Amino acid sequence: MTSELESLRIRFRTSTAARLAEMQALVEALTCDAGDRASLDALARHFHGLAGLGTTYGYPSISTLADEGEAIAVPLSRRGGMPEAALIERWRELIAAIGAELARVEGQRDDDPAENEPASTFRVLLVEDDREIAEYLLPILRGQGFICDHVATRADAFEALADRLPDALVCDLVLPDGTGYDVVEALREMPGGDGKGAIVISSHDAFGDRMRAIQVGADAFEGKPLDVEALVRRLRVFQERKEQTPERILAVEDDPVQAVIIRRILESAGYEIEICSDPARFDDVMTSFGPDLLLMDVRLPGGVSGFDLVRYVRQDERFGTLPIIFVTGEQEQDAIVRGIRSGGDDYLPKPVDPSRLLSSVASRLERARAMRSLTDRDPLTGLLTRSALHARARQISDGALLLIDVDHFKEVNDAYGHAAGDRVLATLGALLRRGLRQTDLAARVGGEEFVVVVEHASAEEGIALAGRLLGEFAAIDHGGFQVTFSAGVARMTGPIDAALAAADAAMYEAKRAGRNRVAPALW
Repeated sequence: MTSELESLRIRFRTSTAARLAEMQALVEALTCDAGDRASLDALARHFHGLAGLGTTYGYPSISTLADEGEAIAVPLSRRGGMPEAALIERWRELIAAIGAELARVEGQRDDDPAENEPASTFRVLLVEDDREIAEYLLPILRGQGFICDHVATRADAFEALADRLPDALVCDLVLPDGTGYDVVEALREMPGGDGKGAIVISSHDAFGDRMRAIQVGADAFEGKPLDVEALVRRLRVFQERKEQTPERILAVEDDPVQAVIIRRILESAGYEIEICSDPARFDDVMTSFGPDLLLMDVRLPGGVSGFDLVRYVRQDERFGTLPIIFVTGEQEQDAIVRGIRSGGDDYLPKPVDPSRLLSSVASRLERARAMRSLTDRDPLTGLLTRSALHARARQISDGALLLIDVDHFKEVNDAYGHAAGDRVLATLGALLRRGLRQTDLAARVGGEEFVVVVEHASAEEGIALAGRLLGEFAAIDHGGFQVTFSAGVARMTGPIDAALAAADAAMYEAKRAGRNRVAPALW
């Protein structure tokens, strides 16, 4: 099934093909009349748009080509100059090169076997020449549900990247034939590589090493000996970025022209946008839309300012960590300070620059995802915590709830050690992530207790799912022993607490009946 990200790329390719045809027509118009100001302005806007969006959709070479076209067109457009014949010819060459690059990358994607993988598949390439570290790390990462490939040299890493881009790269800094910096740079230069996760690991943990890693494009630097839990958390952030549905952005903007501009910029990057033009509707829109980020104008009608609304938002614990960006024509220093004091995270001036807006939105959302991974995710299993489950389940009023409890877990810890017990729980967490839809919820709510919420599922469908998961889990070899679980299934038609209580009673019935089974709640 085509992933959400690839759907957005397909839309980008389609719109870019149409854009290139229009750009070719504009170049021909300028060939006939170099003083055609409207055509020059439109061409400059097209180059600017491609320069800002190419890398966003995994086409960095298109951004590079468009950057050159923009660098020629924009200054001419601003000062009302007339392009010489050589410049017009260069634009024609750049447009043809962009079209060729679009066709080349599209052909590569059509032949990519990764397209046939489920959207939930997450591939990690480990580049590590220390055999002991690799043999220690690979089983842990695979136990977390990641598909892991391993190479030991810079040359093999280059070959692996050329064959298939991983979702995340974990690369040692010092390799027998080069450095991890070279590998990260190679990843970033490949089509689509800019959107992948990259982590450098090294025993050389000096400030200069960390800064160099950042400069070549690494997302993180982990020193040795490795903090494996921190490494897994980093990978989870990358995984959520891959699997996420389009993030929701609420723009509070009463100027209809600015609202249209903001909508077009952000929708073209794949975000879901809601515009609130009336402050009186703000509270209702915030509750119903549930944004992942808030764009806030300062000057609003009705005697309410953007500063007032942001202070109001920060009083609600649901939105205490919501990223907020002020977008306004007010550029005075005191206005910026007021925005920060009221609870804003960033401040962008009008007129809105598309590249700067997209960059600010992306960075703030990335930071919010990282924070959620610390507060909403169980570090061992990668599943939701109990509190995060309750928060997200408020949006679900129809479905099936599964309560799962690992059988004889204390005996597993006593017989094989707590490390083995942790591996069992991590394996169950990985099984739940692989076996569920992205819209379903899975959480670790206790030591060995898990909850799954399947939206729009009947009780019978929930029982069938629990039975399938039980069969798969019971067949897993955990290193010389096998483990089962007991589960209770309840219908969820309202608040989660009632369904949890019913499923809990059913789960204990399954325990009393001999364990290793699924029991339905009485309804």
